Amino acid sequence: MDYKKIKTNSAMNKSVKINLKLHGDNVSLYALKRIEELEEKVKKQQVYAEQKWNEGCKTTLSDISVCFLDAGNLKKVKEEREKIVLSAIGKKIKDFPLPKFVK
Repeated sequence: MDYKKIKTNSAMNKSVKINLKLHGDNVSLYALKRIEELEEKVKKQQVYAEQKWNEGCKTTLSDISVCFLDAGNLKKVKEEREKIVLSAIGKKIKDFPLPKFVK
């Protein structure tokens, strides 16, 4: 059996946990403990993933905006209006809201 293909939902998980508690033998209580440990581990991984997503987005947007705002790059542009446009783009990217993390 390929356990990766098994789908569950919160109602099903709650039902399993209730049945394990009601059964009450050592194996059932051990299984319940393992389920709760795994749920906690998944929650921690989701929090970590969201933090890394936010950090990555901030870094990427910052790196892109630096390219537009870099004085060396702006010196290469001949027309003043192009410098103004590039600066505006860089500032807009710098202040761009972070994309939301999807769980």
